[in-house]
Amino acid sequence: MFSTLTQIMLVVLIGTITWQALVKGTGKDAKPRDYLAWVGLVLMLFFLILSFITPNDPAVTTFGSILTFPLKPLGLSILLLFLALTGEIKKKEKTITPKGMNQIWIAFLILTIFSLPLMANLLANRVQNDAIIGFQAALRRPQKVGAIVLLGHSATQLSLLAPNQIQLNDQSDRILQTVQEYQRQLDLNNFAKIIVSAGPRSGFDNAPNQSNRPEADKIAVTLESLGIPPQDIWRERTGLDVRSSAEAVKTQFVDRGKISKRVILVTSALNMQRARQTFAQLGISTIPSPAGFYSLQPDSTPRLRVSSTQKGSCDTLSITISNARKVRISDFVPSAEGLLISTRVINEFWTSVYYFLRGWLAPTLDAIPQLKDFGC
Repeated sequence: MFSTLTQIMLVVLIGTITWQALVKGTGKDAKPRDYLAWVGLVLMLFFLILSFITPNDPAVTTFGSILTFPLKPLGLSILLLFLALTGEIKKKEKTITPKGMNQIWIAFLILTIFSLPLMANLLANRVQNDAIIGFQAALRRPQKVGAIVLLGHSATQLSLLAPNQIQLNDQSDRILQTVQEYQRQLDLNNFAKIIVSAGPRSGFDNAPNQSNRPEADKIAVTLESLGIPPQDIWRERTGLDVRSSAEAVKTQFVDRGKISKRVILVTSALNMQRARQTFAQLGISTIPSPAGFYSLQPDSTPRLRVSSTQKGSCDTLSITISNARKVRISDFVPSAEGLLISTRVINEFWTSVYYFLRGWLAPTLDAIPQLKDFGC
């Protein structure tokens, strides 16, 4: 119902803007440049409609990356510099207007602030806060489940020189996290199935001498090399993103009675919240098992925080793990890695906004159990 209402509102908005442009926006004083601007706006709105109808179409995906480029630190900075260089510089006098100078300063500040490792760590920590709690709970989880769902999009790297060779990247820790979850289930005398959801990579359909096999096949081979029995690995070869993977898991496994509606979900800590809400919207309850934290640095020292609660005569102690990494001078020096992390956090925000407008996110989630050491 929510998805239908948002689509109706979008169509009404597009119709209103188009009517303003084509009916009220034309007149004797209209210039050709104005008409071109409106044509560009109509094309933009047309692709926005397509993104709601066929979100996985390559043309729509490419347009989406172009449309959201100015909404990221690097893209916004480049746009401001472009506007300053093309419209605010007096060529004859070789001077720049105050407006152009302000645009340059804003671009400088945006690049500097979002490139700081300190800012990147703060942004990532805020987004991954719930994932940290889920990771703590995963260390001593007693629940038995029928399946472990691994969202494997971009968890491996395609080798053009050696098509049969498997290469890992900075997202591959999800594979190791899945192996650990499988081992925990074995320790509970439970033989859970692993569902690897990852479709073909985009951009390699016409590559010469390159079979663009689903990424799930490559990940399955990696899992087998790490000791997972082949019969315990189920491959889902159509998922291209979180939503399509959730739909495939529901139709291929849950609806057919192969697994229950409660699974362990393994994905990156950055999009764990969106992934859980997406699965919940389809009626699948998930136990989070995040991987790939940006907010917990490799050289950090875990800090234990003990808190107590009292209900009557009963005292309960709770232990929480946090990052105790000290702030250093290098955290105030801009770096390419800091800009990359900040951009990924902001990109996840805009993706979540899109999912919200589509009605793909459940409003509530099952609470993540906290670690309790002592209680009564």
